[in-house]
Amino acid sequence: MRSMSDRQHALLSVFVLLLFLSPLAWGPYKLWTMYQNYAQRVERTADTLARYQRVLRDTASVRKEIEHFTREGTARYFFRPDVAPALVTGQMQKEINGLAEASGATINSTRVLRVEDSEKPYRRHGISVNMRADIEALRRVLHGLYTATPRMWLDSLKVRGGPQGRRKRKPAPRLLNVTFNLYAYQLKS
Repeated sequence: MRSMSDRQHALLSVFVLLLFLSPLAWGPYKLWTMYQNYAQRVERTADTLARYQRVLRDTASVRKEIEHFTREGTARYFFRPDVAPALVTGQMQKEINGLAEASGATINSTRVLRVEDSEKPYRRHGISVNMRADIEALRRVLHGLYTATPRMWLDSLKVRGGPQGRRKRKPAPRLLNVTFNLYAYQLKS
């Protein structure tokens, strides 16, 4: 077995010394990196707290703005504009006539119903509609009513089969007698 030279002994000693001192060097390095991260976290936390304080200061005004936009959006979506009751029902008649004409249905009659004006903050306007349509035209009219804005509500929908004539040629589409009440709401001023 060969003995180690002085140089090899010195290298081995330095390696063993570094091996034992590396945990001691790791501690200060870890503390230094933790301090760096800590400083960044403190800055981020201070910034977040400043933003939260700004939001808390402005909460009342922001809440009022949100309620205003919600109320205005809801009002436009669900309620008719604040005009005379006769204009509201006239507008509803015009809309149902336009839908029926575009769908291929025929409006036989519309009748204005009594305006329901109770203690609630809104009025209910209604019209009674009697029309003739085939099933496809009825589907298009109902779809148009359900997707219209401001909203209109259907009530008392009755669909009856119309008279059917005997023909030897190709049968015509069967027309249905349809009656329903259509309602719209208006906020009181």
